[in-house]
Amino acid sequence: MKYSKNIFLVVDLPNSALADQSRLLAKTLIERGFEVTFISSGAPSKHDNATPSCTIVRRPNFVGNRFKTLKLFNRLLIEKKPSVVVTNFSIGHHMQVLAWLHRIPVRICFYRISAGFLNMPLRNKIKTIFYYMFPTTFFSVSEAMVPEIVNTFKVPRRKVSVHYNGLEDPKLYTGKQPSNRNLIIAARLLYGKGIDVMLNALPKVLAKHPEVKLKIVGSGKDEQSLKNQASRMGLLDSAVFFLGQKSHQETIELFAESYLSVLPSRFEAFGYVIIESFSVGTPVVASGIGGIKELIKPGIHGLLVPKEDPSALADAIIKILDDPKLRETMGNNAHARFLADFQLKDRIQEQADHIEKMFNDMC
Repeated sequence: MKYSKNIFLVVDLPNSALADQSRLLAKTLIERGFEVTFISSGAPSKHDNATPSCTIVRRPNFVGNRFKTLKLFNRLLIEKKPSVVVTNFSIGHHMQVLAWLHRIPVRICFYRISAGFLNMPLRNKIKTIFYYMFPTTFFSVSEAMVPEIVNTFKVPRRKVSVHYNGLEDPKLYTGKQPSNRNLIIAARLLYGKGIDVMLNALPKVLAKHPEVKLKIVGSGKDEQSLKNQASRMGLLDSAVFFLGQKSHQETIELFAESYLSVLPSRFEAFGYVIIESFSVGTPVVASGIGGIKELIKPGIHGLLVPKEDPSALADAIIKILDDPKLRETMGNNAHARFLADFQLKDRIQEQADHIEKMFNDMC
């Protein structure tokens, strides 16, 4: 049977790092002779013009529109007859099932978020095990997540390969050291990101370095409780500043301006903000968990600490604050690691190579 070189990418297309990766993947696949259809939620935006050779189909919000979404997926599969379907996050589960029913030969599911971070109840875990029966391949964003995919969701190991995230070089690295002592956390304001741990670590840091300011970028359901915590500690708007949600470019610029980036997560599949920090030469202090351990070599690119340990977190931050030369060396090493391992064009070429090989092997 002859298959078309039509690929579906099921991913939302806001102005985000994931959207940037998806657009470049689409562009690369088009250059190799594939036709690409994005299936995305939300209204059309100016960012759609970044991939003019793609077809973009807007789906309804899945919540409250499940039947309409499934009907759209089914119609598109019938009309376009893709040979490859690539999905991200839970909305893709239903597309994977339908793609299997339509005998689409290559069905790829990106695994980007740790199940621990999702705090998945047993019922949802069982549902996910069912949905994960249908992809032919999983692209994990780190080696650390492979055992989770295999052991938690009963996926055969042969179906899983690792593809690190990448980032386009923002070209903001100067090698100069910041004159401030600002710390930055950029994350969703959720329990799994451990921002409360950083707040608890901050008094010990301020006792040694009272000039330190902590800037928190992001939004989420825990925002008010974290502000209340900072307020009770007497730190809100004096040492701790909640900056809200920022664009990707604004966030990168804040990393470039900061002395140190902090990621005190309880769970982490990869830690995208780490390579954002590396791209501008800002070292990182982070929890030594999950995919983070694959990015940061302690003492070289930053420091790793046990999760949920405010005292150890404070000590690591103080060590780098005490030694500007160490900060400079770590920052230079971090930027070199970014250039060597995490440039977006290299990571996307690797993904496209894998997709093209699967198409050639199975189609």
